[in-house]
Amino acid sequence: MPDTNDESEQSYVPPKELPWGCTPFDELSHEQLREQCCRLYAATESLTSTLAQFRLGNEQTLYWSSGSGGKAMEEGEQALVAARQGYESSTIYYAFFRYARDLLFQGRPGLRIGGDWDICDACGQMLSTLDETKPTGLPHLKVMGGFGTCKGVLRKLQWSDLKPLPAVGDETKSN
Repeated sequence: MPDTNDESEQSYVPPKELPWGCTPFDELSHEQLREQCCRLYAATESLTSTLAQFRLGNEQTLYWSSGSGGKAMEEGEQALVAARQGYESSTIYYAFFRYARDLLFQGRPGLRIGGDWDICDACGQMLSTLDETKPTGLPHLKVMGGFGTCKGVLRKLQWSDLKPLPAVGDETKSN
């Protein structure tokens, strides 16, 4: 009896083809495009950082001076400079990407990509653990060892948590 789970028996779906001059991004909404830009920025930053580690001590080899390693590194660095628009990379990281990686990328068993951030639904404090414990759903007070007075519960980070805060004195903020 033939194995019905054999991949060769599954129907082949050809890849989509793009018309000349089009990109996969052309039909994305503003929010989808923003999310994809953020994902590409974060990945490019990680990739150029990793490339820099491999280049260290080998800068004069053809691979790094004029070959594919050097070209990839230069393209990544130019893309990042343009994307940063004058902001320091550390400012961008702490204002958004430190937390957004949890929403932009999915980890897999044995590989944690983000910080597995949780946020208190009452006070807004964000928490991450280095071990495998998951504080999601626990009372904030319990996670803090009983210290404090917050009555909130920890939940997973959401996109709405990363929206810009209203400016101090902004009369348009809602109550």
